[in-house]
Amino acid sequence: MIPSNKPFFDDTEIEYATASIQSGNIAGDGPFGRKLENKLSDYLECKHALLVNSCTSAIEISLFALGIGPGDEVICPSFGFVSVANAILQCGAKPVFAEIDYETMNLDPAHTEKQITTRTRAIILIHYAGMSCDLVSFSELKEKHGLYLIEDAAQALGSKLQGKALGTFGDSGCFSLHETKNLTCGEGGIFVTNDDNIAQQAEIIREKGTNRSSFLRREVQKYTWVGRGSSYILSDILAAVALAQFEKIEPILSSRTKIAEFYQNAFAPYNYITPPTIPDGCKPNWHLFALRINKLHRDIFLEKLKSKGIGASFHFVPLHSAPYSKTKLKGGNVSLPVTDRVASELIRIPIYPQLSNAEKESVVSSMEEVAEELGLE
Repeated sequence: MIPSNKPFFDDTEIEYATASIQSGNIAGDGPFGRKLENKLSDYLECKHALLVNSCTSAIEISLFALGIGPGDEVICPSFGFVSVANAILQCGAKPVFAEIDYETMNLDPAHTEKQITTRTRAIILIHYAGMSCDLVSFSELKEKHGLYLIEDAAQALGSKLQGKALGTFGDSGCFSLHETKNLTCGEGGIFVTNDDNIAQQAEIIREKGTNRSSFLRREVQKYTWVGRGSSYILSDILAAVALAQFEKIEPILSSRTKIAEFYQNAFAPYNYITPPTIPDGCKPNWHLFALRINKLHRDIFLEKLKSKGIGASFHFVPLHSAPYSKTKLKGGNVSLPVTDRVASELIRIPIYPQLSNAEKESVVSSMEEVAEELGLE
């Protein structure tokens, strides 16, 4: 089986994790974590980067730090992971699902604006597959309606728009270091912002509502409970693994780009495939290579690929159609035909740095064989 993804590990991760354990500084906000936060801040060209235990936590921190609460509404795509909707519910607000664009599979600005009410406080964008949302339009919506803009950049570490890192355009950005992502420490995340006040609140929230981070910087003599918070910080053992990963970000991105280019050229002649759309000015990190095939053939296509040893898969079940949404949020009353169409057509095929030439060719030839079996051209 050629899996859909593999972490890009070598001995460095073991070396750094061992060094963290041997140092005895294994809790959050340790030396490896602070070193990585500084490197991330420089790399992303943002003022503040905080390591947390998941991208889900980063989204929750964003909402709490911005003061989102009961009675508020937050617009987000239905085509996304459940973490976004759950984070909105965690702070007592209501998720409002908006439509996506068929080509980019990202939130549609025009449909989003139609969902804005007097209760809307924020928009959460998802940069699907590391491809940029229409940040120009969403920045205009933010200013026009006085809203907060949160970027779910879980899939987008290393992606840029017009040379600027995704995740750094809004009030906050949230990245994932989950095992499925380009860079991973198993479970982890990154919260970023350019706003000093938001960063100060985020530090308190991620440290159980205390000013422990200020204490570790020797800004206060002892730390205590100063606000609302939870246990969101990343262990320094995992930060050590994440640092080893970050030091390989350029070869990881380069390898993924070469594989994506191979796929794009290989599939270009075929009408039965809708290839990924790269938004103007976007340099993606190629976290995913997501194709679309007519929904009449998609499921059998996946079944046949798996029988040939190809780790292909569908992606999100739209949140508005999920059981919890239908029963608790009345999501079943929402009509999002583009979201439903994309979800029924999408196929993800293997992409990771260690994918060999023979394996790439096997993926393509298997796709061609299945298409021939189904009479597709």
